[in-house]
Amino acid sequence: MKLAIAFAVVALLATCSVPQTPKASMTATPINEWSSVPLAPNVSCNGMCNGYSVQPYVRTRSRYGIGCMGNVPPGQHIPADLPPQSYLAADVGKPGFPTLTSRQMRSLKRFVHPVNAKTLRISWVAEYSGENGFIVFDATDGPCEVWAGGYSVLNGTCNEFYQPGENPYGSHAGSGCYPNDPRPATLPSPKP
Repeated sequence: MKLAIAFAVVALLATCSVPQTPKASMTATPINEWSSVPLAPNVSCNGMCNGYSVQPYVRTRSRYGIGCMGNVPPGQHIPADLPPQSYLAADVGKPGFPTLTSRQMRSLKRFVHPVNAKTLRISWVAEYSGENGFIVFDATDGPCEVWAGGYSVLNGTCNEFYQPGENPYGSHAGSGCYPNDPRPATLPSPKP
């Protein structure tokens, strides 16, 4: 008798089902275009695309340099103009590396230290008032990072920043003034 009751309970449980919400309605559906314009490969949004996210993305690559995609909002086309490339400062002087003027070389040498040898980068950007658009920045989070604010332009004004993952075409002003001390905090200050 106990066996018959146990069998009946198992049979009853097997025929009952709990309604499940389909997975598609549990999460927003990823989209690959907005307003009939394909999304940039580093942009993603869901549903009505009220918000979107941008990931670091290398758009162009050469022997020594890389050009970042930047932030292309949904509904906008990827710029036809290729982004300027940035170069690792440690590669300066290698065969095929872009030539620096003596003034650019002096500017770069102010910022080169063993502490930042793997992250210090240079670029020539159009939207900059310096010498031929030459900028020096320390890409501590990666050459195409998209975080707010960006990297301080070391040879720029006290509030100048460069966001290669947001706008690789130029630098921008930040709020306040943050003087650029060419000596990393881990190095001792020179004696007067």
